[in-house]
Amino acid sequence: MKVNHIRPSEVTMSEALLTVAEVANRLALKPATIRRWILTRQIDVVRPGARAVRIPESVVRRIIERGYRPAITVQDRREGDA
Repeated sequence: MKVNHIRPSEVTMSEALLTVAEVANRLALKPATIRRWILTRQIDVVRPGARAVRIPESVVRRIIERGYRPAITVQDRREGDA
């Protein structure tokens, strides 16, 4: 998975910064997966302290939007068979 990098100017001061656990919960993934993405630089982060890591809400939204695939309905399958 590749996420385009954000610039510091793109993160607004009013934007929510989420913890690893919060991002994992929103994406229905394990926190270890989010940490791996951070370590391999596959997800943008903000480091407010030496060890603290936060992920901007806009990054999570972008991941969800890129991964969205509409479901195939029964009607779609019937039209594809014709």
